[in-house]
Amino acid sequence: MKTKTVLTAADAAKITAACKVEADRNGWKMSVAVVDDGGRLLSVRFDDATYDTSGVALRKAETAAMNRGPSAEVEEMEQDRLTMLAFGDRLPLQGGLPALKNGECLGGVGVSGALSPQDEQVARAGLVALGI
Repeated sequence: MKTKTVLTAADAAKITAACKVEADRNGWKMSVAVVDDGGRLLSVRFDDATYDTSGVALRKAETAAMNRGPSAEVEEMEQDRLTMLAFGDRLPLQGGLPALKNGECLGGVGVSGALSPQDEQVARAGLVALGI
């Protein structure tokens, strides 16, 4: 039987806290979604972030977890292959990163509220805080 590593609520809180530090340091009002490997929500949204950012952050996190890669890759694939639009459960926008450890996807982090590269910068800060 295989032992599976998973993100815990404490891991999600650590990721979210590091994302908040990075967002606050830059003056960005954002939402951060952390999901497990099946795309199920563990945490989301900071104070003063606009309401629409929470849904976008969640979709970016789900996309990163389901694809086992950055949501920006889906954005790039869509430009070359319009059939990617058929995958309605994916959001092809930069700002979602998978939480990968030892080649295994534990989940994803999605951020929304600033420019796409800034969203990804904040997501990366969360993963770095977790050591992945």
